[in-house]
Amino acid sequence: MKVSIITLTSNSIKTVKKTINSIKKQDYQNIEKVWIDNCSNDGTFQYLKSKVDKQTILVSEKDNGIFDAFNKGVKLARGNIVGFLHSDDFLNKKDIISNIVKEFRDNDINLTYGNLDYIDKNNKVRRKWIADHQTKKIKDHRYFKKKINFGWMPPHPTTYFSRKFIKKIGKFNQQYRISSDYDFLIRALSNKKISAIYIPKTIVKMKLGGNSNKSIMNILIKMKEDYRIIKKNNLKGLSTLILKNFQKINQFFVS
Repeated sequence: MKVSIITLTSNSIKTVKKTINSIKKQDYQNIEKVWIDNCSNDGTFQYLKSKVDKQTILVSEKDNGIFDAFNKGVKLARGNIVGFLHSDDFLNKKDIISNIVKEFRDNDINLTYGNLDYIDKNNKVRRKWIADHQTKKIKDHRYFKKKINFGWMPPHPTTYFSRKFIKKIGKFNQQYRISSDYDFLIRALSNKKISAIYIPKTIVKMKLGGNSNKSIMNILIKMKEDYRIIKKNNLKGLSTLILKNFQKINQFFVS
């Protein structure tokens, strides 16, 4: 099975090397790297170009936002399995992709998801996002419908999809500036063809301070978009939005 990992870059030279190295160190070899660069001018593109091999697709052109770039990456990806790894995140261990592939091979599924650690600038873990508690069971849309109504969502950088399933879900909706990944996951988890397994491991480590919470304005935009998505997908309205944000409280701790 070929796995496509899509990474977006935009003047990411300070962080992308660790991201790329975490892919290179994987003990599973059949990985296609899809790099979508937003015309970086800090050396990012030159670095990526120096790392291109036969299993790399590299595009550098102006995009219309993160979700336009994601759609470009999905369109270019040729793997049986597709995932997304941001340019300031990295895969936690060298066996992450081989574990994901094993679940796809051993089970009749089209999606896997796992846990995520948020780390600070000193690489200390500050938040732990435990994605689920029920393991060793294939989950369907009925399982997920109950959970997403109560504000639950897996961390999208830990989700890996079969490429065929992505075609059923459709593109990232670019009318949402910040929350299109939330919309994308709701459509995936609500799809009647969904069959998924939770991998109870930390899949990705992510730097604190992403686009959605880097300013009060972005937080407000995200909440407004989340509410529109909740209403569009016939969830429980304001209660789903409140519970979605309330669930984050348990993720915080100080080591």
